[in-house]
Amino acid sequence: MADARTPTRTRSANGEDTSFVLPSGKVKVQISLYDEDGVRRRRSKTIDPGSGIKGRTKQAKAELHAQYPDGKVHAPTAPGVETTVGDVLDQWSAHYLNDVAQSTAENYRTMARKHVKPGLGTIPLTD
Repeated sequence: MADARTPTRTRSANGEDTSFVLPSGKVKVQISLYDEDGVRRRRSKTIDPGSGIKGRTKQAKAELHAQYPDGKVHAPTAPGVETTVGDVLDQWSAHYLNDVAQSTAENYRTMARKHVKPGLGTIPLTD
């Protein structure tokens, strides 16, 4: 039996957010979402420590909620539409480069645009 002072850990509801401090001192903000198959997914953003951390944490939560306004993670495109490697790279650079430094994200976008998309961008993802 758990001590009365020990907090119980519960799962986040769909669209609910949480934040916690990592061992490095950075703050990680997460929201819980479900995809179209009902599988639970988490999306996160990491914030550097320093002054104004509460405001930056609040802003990061708002940005994550803005990316998923209906509280669901959607498939890249509608069924029946052929998704290409270039389409996935565009979505990746728009949504999943939030957890890296800005200069790193710019470098990744440049590499994808100049080197990957010209050769592989038109290939269907299923191939």
